[in-house]
Amino acid sequence: MKDKDIKSLLKKSNLKLTPQRIEITRFIFEHNHCSASDIKEYTDKNLPSVSFSTIYLTLTKLMETGNLIPITFEPGVIRYDTNTYPHYHIICIECGRIEEVPIDIYEKFSDEEFKSHNFSDVEGFEIHFFGVCDECT
Repeated sequence: MKDKDIKSLLKKSNLKLTPQRIEITRFIFEHNHCSASDIKEYTDKNLPSVSFSTIYLTLTKLMETGNLIPITFEPGVIRYDTNTYPHYHIICIECGRIEEVPIDIYEKFSDEEFKSHNFSDVEGFEIHFFGVCDECT
């Protein structure tokens, strides 16, 4: 992601354009599926003045504006997905490689389907498959 795109995204998310937020956002979009701890580890080496508070505020604003999706592959760890289009994940249980596969979930499900189960205003979904990739087989 180019600097001008990062700055535009931060402005759209009502965040001040600080070197810390620019670097956090750059890292997120260069390392899809990263966690807040991954971001903190990176910033500790490159911008030690970045706090977890700044990281979480940036993540929250990017999620609120629809630019990130929180996902969980393992218990207790929230990762952040920059791909906001419907897709599922295939995760290698050996090396951790993650593949994203596009899916038109709304072909399979509809508001009528959800209503038949007494749900409405469905906002999202997570589908993950776990296996062993070709390189680890």
